[in-house]
Amino acid sequence: MENLTREATARRNLAQRMERFLVTVGERDKPLGPWETDLLCQVLVHLGQGSFWLGEDVMLRVERPDLYRTYADVADGPTLTVAGVRAKLAKVLAGK
Repeated sequence: MENLTREATARRNLAQRMERFLVTVGERDKPLGPWETDLLCQVLVHLGQGSFWLGEDVMLRVERPDLYRTYADVADGPTLTVAGVRAKLAKVLAGK
């Protein structure tokens, strides 16, 4: 039972962290770039697989591009809107 509680807490914390980031992005009125999109998709994969500590690590990178982004990172590629990421997050949390 204790493991289930830990897992549920870790899942909730990662989902809330992602949602806080999306609120911040929405407030700056700037669309997600390819680099952010790529990292957020990685977080969703980790969240869906139950690899919460990996998702937390990736969230740190997306929250602090000043520390982690390099010129070698994704320069162009597919992007998602904040609403698109929220929809994917809802699906992952629903287990779909």
